[in-house]
Amino acid sequence: MEAYSYLPLLEETGYIPSMKFASGFEIMEHCQNIATKFGFYDKALFHTTVEETQWDESIGRWIVNTDRGDNMKARYLVVANGILTTPKLAKIKGMETFKGDAFHTSRWDYNVDITDKRVGIIGTGATAVQIIPEIAKTVKELYVFQRTPSSVDVRDQRETTEEEYCTWPKEENWAKKRRARFAKISSGRTALSANDDYLSGKVETAAPKKKHKTQLSPEERMQKMLDTNFRIMEQIRERVDAIVEDPKTAEALKPYYAYGCKRPTFHDEYLPTFNKPHVHLIDTAPRGVQEINERGVVHDGVEYPVDVLIYATGFQWMATSTFDMIKGRDGRSLKQTWAEDGTKTWLGLQTKGFPNMFVVTGPQGGGGSFNFTDTIEDHGEYIKWMLQTMAEKGATVVDVKEESQAEYAEHCAKADTATAALRDCISYYDHEGTAAPGSLVYYGGRQWHKIRTQGQETLEPYVFDGAA
Repeated sequence: MEAYSYLPLLEETGYIPSMKFASGFEIMEHCQNIATKFGFYDKALFHTTVEETQWDESIGRWIVNTDRGDNMKARYLVVANGILTTPKLAKIKGMETFKGDAFHTSRWDYNVDITDKRVGIIGTGATAVQIIPEIAKTVKELYVFQRTPSSVDVRDQRETTEEEYCTWPKEENWAKKRRARFAKISSGRTALSANDDYLSGKVETAAPKKKHKTQLSPEERMQKMLDTNFRIMEQIRERVDAIVEDPKTAEALKPYYAYGCKRPTFHDEYLPTFNKPHVHLIDTAPRGVQEINERGVVHDGVEYPVDVLIYATGFQWMATSTFDMIKGRDGRSLKQTWAEDGTKTWLGLQTKGFPNMFVVTGPQGGGGSFNFTDTIEDHGEYIKWMLQTMAEKGATVVDVKEESQAEYAEHCAKADTATAALRDCISYYDHEGTAAPGSLVYYGGRQWHKIRTQGQETLEPYVFDGAA
């Protein structure tokens, strides 16, 4: 995702990223600048874990307990843990016997020097695609254990030009308007690769829309999308052949699923890395790595000794452990409620029995676009509207009606089922095929805004207590 659209509060901080795709260091620095400008360092509790949050009906407050002994009362609870925050570590036979250094990518051990070491990395998803080209520059030998190849498209990294530094700030709310243009792009590949002329407002459309003489049926529209996705994947597979020199390695690196079924990646150095003599691709399809011993990884009877083992095995998708720590009116946790009753929410933001609680970018949460910053802003605006509405009504507690969230959950399931052909593969988007339709990602597109607006105008989905 380009930094110009992804990084938040650019206008407010007066900042323009130095590169189209900002580095982790630059992103961290921008976050620190935001924290300083808005006083977060004085208001936030860092290195603090919430252990339990319980609704107290008698006082209409959430009781928040932390690992530091805090026992705080809050009228409102906003859950904003993100969608990929809980590391997922594969359970592999013998992994606990490995005698070298081992860690998950999200818990990187900076005390381990990988220079001139034999390093193994398990996983080739979005995180690994970014890591592998970098560590290949310093390690002695790199063994990449791949179960499923990523789709790796052209990244086209570049520096921000002097003209852009000068002209963009002249447009009021330039970054917000750029995100608004971004949200209008319907094609995932077009959105993620980004068209600078369109996003900066120089041209009216990202790409000319094809007009059909007759209206397409839903089946015809779906087939056209599948055909387009196939052509995109053919281009990505052809790119592998054009870059990777060894035919066997190239064949293993070619993605075989529909575009977008697994998280698309963009990189200009990943594929060329496999042309280096010290970088070895170990194709472990279809089951992945099955055994680790004290010396390294064993696959198909071959042992690959390594000094350091890196787990790039991803995260639990929309399954933050926080959901198991929040207990509503009936004493059940949010995780337990969804497990027993089915995932039912209103707009993905509110759940019956959990009053005055709002979940940002959680299951069934719509709004926004391919850009989650846009989604977060939509959810933030909704929460702001709700707090203002409650103040105007003199209400102290708000909950949602069962029929409203049930109807919305049904809509989510239908939207998921209607577009399922585009995601005909096993991925974390559907919890490796175990998730019920509509229980995770929202696939209803712009319908979310229509449903939200109707609910805000009628207030039918809500139950307000203490209203004047």
